Amino acid sequence: MTPNRRPKNDLAWLVLWCALLGVMAYHMVWQIHKVAAFNSNAFDLAEWVSLHPTVRAESPALFTPLLLRLPLILLAGMMVTASSILQAEKAKWLWRGVALLVVLRLNPPTDFYPWGGGSPNDQQLGRLTAFGLVAISLLIIGGHWLRFFWKPTTLALLIAGLITAIEGYNRAQKVLDSIQIETGIGGGLVLYIVFLLSPLAVIVISSTRPFLLKTSVRTAT
Repeated sequence: MTPNRRPKNDLAWLVLWCALLGVMAYHMVWQIHKVAAFNSNAFDLAEWVSLHPTVRAESPALFTPLLLRLPLILLAGMMVTASSILQAEKAKWLWRGVALLVVLRLNPPTDFYPWGGGSPNDQQLGRLTAFGLVAISLLIIGGHWLRFFWKPTTLALLIAGLITAIEGYNRAQKVLDSIQIETGIGGGLVLYIVFLLSPLAVIVISSTRPFLLKTSVRTAT
């Protein structure tokens, strides 16, 4: 029984640590500029572009900042999903706690409370925080069932995490180009992509290997 479970746990641990490293990369420099003050991580970049009139006029509103902020919720979702198959309850709850803290990174300024006030930017942060907490709570509650299909769920979260981050960055760069601020890709974005692509590739390979083996056996016979 142990040999059968170990590969699953190894893959889960890979997802967990890559998700945590992804959170760290999220807070590293995503855009570089010759003036250090313009160097921004993903969270600051979302805040910065949210002030631009064209971004505020987007439909849906503030779509570019939304894309740049969603990865935090997706990374938290990966942590809860992968931790669902861990055998140690303490480890499960530790990672669930980390996931909740990652979502709380989106917590808006006090102007949003108690009745959802503040700027449109604050309102988006507040709604994302509420959505993230509800989503993570539902994943925790459904952890017993989630472990039976954690691989496809994790795969979907990884793909969504890559798409939202890359598209959000590209849209933000177009905004900066429109006001003639020349920037380049920072190491944080590169690392973020690497940390998410690594478990994605392992999951795809591990999932397709049994199919390829069956196909080769049938061909041989």
